[in-house]
Amino acid sequence: MSAFTDLIISHSVYSLFSVLLFLAAPVNAGVVDRSNEVSQYAKLIGSTSESVRLAALTELAWIGLSDPALFSQVAVQLQKKLAAKTLDSDLLETELLMAALSGSGLAQFEVLFSQIGEQVKTKQLKAASDIAIEALVRSSQLNPIKSSDQYVSAQVPFSVAVFLNFIYADELAMKRQAAKIIGAERMTNYYVLKALEADINNNYLLENDSDEWAKTYLQMADVLIYAGGVGYAPLIRDVARHASNTRLRNGARELMRKYELGQKKRL
Repeated sequence: MSAFTDLIISHSVYSLFSVLLFLAAPVNAGVVDRSNEVSQYAKLIGSTSESVRLAALTELAWIGLSDPALFSQVAVQLQKKLAAKTLDSDLLETELLMAALSGSGLAQFEVLFSQIGEQVKTKQLKAASDIAIEALVRSSQLNPIKSSDQYVSAQVPFSVAVFLNFIYADELAMKRQAAKIIGAERMTNYYVLKALEADINNNYLLENDSDEWAKTYLQMADVLIYAGGVGYAPLIRDVARHASNTRLRNGARELMRKYELGQKKRL
């Protein structure tokens, strides 16, 4: 999973938030029709622009879609890449095709990944095929959470609610992924920032000595203070003073020190 996650984040060359806003259609509270997204992603992955294709594949790896027709299109493209003589020079797109396909959570593609692992000569792709099988299983479990419409309302379209799904998920990796994208895109959406604030506020006092847990909430705090600004500083100060986890408490203290130093330099 980690290799795919690193690949997905480090090669996010297209604005996810902009794409989601473009794809989003008005919806009634609690009802999400993702057919428009499916249609648009089908066009994006067929684009003649490499950067657009890579960005769309990057998003498909984690966004929570599971449309069989869309991912059959991805599978066809993957098989063409594997058969091409230019495979060595197209490793990035090939890996992203595998990552996107694993993001579908559709069990029918496990056989394809197994065949890739048996047939390819490139060690990088052999390793990627094993990771893809694991990611496929994880996606089958997590996609219902990612695609949940529970936060959709007249004020919160699915393009925003998808981030709330990630922030409020029990999975720490989903929280970190949301924080990384929110930070990279410098998102200042009110509902997204309030979700970060609420989740930090509801959890920082809990007794939890996990380093991964501390790392996750510190990353969320970092994004919140820099994206949301001074209005969220009191919460991060409280985390620095009272968090039960020592690593989170010390990290928040250092985060506030750097933030306040930066504020002084702006004066």
